[in-house]
Amino acid sequence: MLVMGGRLVCFYPVLREDDVENHFPEHPCLKLIVSSEQIPSSRFSRVLLTIVKTVSYTDKIAEAAKIKHQEFKENYVKCETIVKI
Repeated sequence: MLVMGGRLVCFYPVLREDDVENHFPEHPCLKLIVSSEQIPSSRFSRVLLTIVKTVSYTDKIAEAAKIKHQEFKENYVKCETIVKI
């Protein structure tokens, strides 16, 4: 469990395309404080993200996460069905 003020640091893979803004993962309890891109090739890169916990996890956030998870699950099943056809 990440403590309040704790930092999470991870690499995030990116497909480099012209005029495309990167969208990094977001969470209501976390804030992106630093990002640094490493470009090993002209097509791909990776971004080192440093994220800090700024808000405690609440029941309201848990309910919103449950709804998002259900929406993702429904969309995943739809995509899986289309691929099988």
